[in-house]
Amino acid sequence: MFVSLTHFVKNHSAKFLRKPKLTYLVEDRMVIVQWPSRIHEAPVAELAVLFRQHESTSHSQRLRVSTSTNSKIITKTINAVPYLLVSVSSMKAKLLKHLLIFECAFSQSPDKLFAKVKSLATALPDICMVFLFQIHKQSGFHSPILTSNAWERFERDLFPLDLPQFLQLCEEEGVDRAPESLPEEFMGPVTAGGHIWCSISHIQYYVWLRQDNGKLEINPESIKQTQWSAYGEELPALEDGSNMNHITEVVNRGLAAIRVAIMETHQSVYDQIQIPVDAGLFSMPIILPETWNYFCPSLTEAKSHCAFECYQTWYLDSFRGRKRTLSNSDYIPSSQESKLEPEPGPEGSSQQQSHRSLGKRLAHDESAVGVSSDM
Repeated sequence: MFVSLTHFVKNHSAKFLRKPKLTYLVEDRMVIVQWPSRIHEAPVAELAVLFRQHESTSHSQRLRVSTSTNSKIITKTINAVPYLLVSVSSMKAKLLKHLLIFECAFSQSPDKLFAKVKSLATALPDICMVFLFQIHKQSGFHSPILTSNAWERFERDLFPLDLPQFLQLCEEEGVDRAPESLPEEFMGPVTAGGHIWCSISHIQYYVWLRQDNGKLEINPESIKQTQWSAYGEELPALEDGSNMNHITEVVNRGLAAIRVAIMETHQSVYDQIQIPVDAGLFSMPIILPETWNYFCPSLTEAKSHCAFECYQTWYLDSFRGRKRTLSNSDYIPSSQESKLEPEPGPEGSSQQQSHRSLGKRLAHDESAVGVSSDM
């Protein structure tokens, strides 16, 4: 089943705006399908920035530090693509070590997320740190219904709004505020046409480090605040990030351990190939900025993009290809729409049904999965 699904995604990848990430847990015989979105990508990109200085210092040497969002891990127990994998490698020394796993989930089942991470951590013995974001959206989301104000508002549009028009509508309604580096900004709702298209309620953070005795225990059910593990939850009511101090401390300890592992590997490789080591190559520390709001601006922007994609998908599904009468003086059908006009059917046939079928086909062909980011 997993092989068939992988071939299907590979052969039809051009139809997806973002390629789904597939995971297969061999022992559990479980397939996990994750649909990436901008909300997933935002913290991944910000975290990757911390390692770029070390990427640039090692590229010209015989050791490479890399951050990848598309590295496939295949072992006896798992076949997966982590959201972010930090690795150090040397083809000259025939060496590859994976040092950091970062996973980001948006309204995904926590059980599936933890099962994937546990299996990866077990399969990769050099991992120094596992870092998880679990982003939760407000429950009870639904698309606008036929009798809603949002439906009536957007039904009047001959074409879907573009992103600037959509954001302008949000601003005019005075619900969504300008992006700033504040937790409540990325946790607030994005509302347009009187409808909430995306709203983040809170974020949970999990961190585990490999201990001095070599153990890396992934225990989300009973995680404790220790020097090797940390848990934090960011809520709109906690604006100053004070409850994230221990998370920041443990993450920075993990980043320091990764830097040490890179330096030790660098020394080992150069000892092996008998080339002197430049001690200044990895002198720069890898640390989080002083304020925990480091991830907030990118998440705020990603939330607006996600809301816009939800709106686009719904609009195309509901109105694209809708048959309009010639009495609409402001509407001139395009040549393509003229070709799509259905043949006259029996009296009483439903134009709305024809419109919906066509709209759904076009929506699936041209739009991302906007409402549910993970499966």
